[in-house]
Amino acid sequence: MLDSTSILRMLSWPKSHHGSFMLHGHIHSDGLYNLSNLEAGIKRYDVGVDANGYYPVSLNQIENFFKSIMSS
Repeated sequence: MLDSTSILRMLSWPKSHHGSFMLHGHIHSDGLYNLSNLEAGIKRYDVGVDANGYYPVSLNQIENFFKSIMSS
């Protein structure tokens, strides 16, 4: 379960408004968390295995995930 402090901490990060991405883990989310960020245009991705079908995620997979918002 996420606490409000964790969520608020990740809403902004250095250069978040200049095209940078936030890669993080250990919040025990599911794949819906990453999809909801993508749909909202938020460049934030949970790399934890619990959010990725219990498999490690590669940089290539992350790049492909973000292609839709990177091209807009």
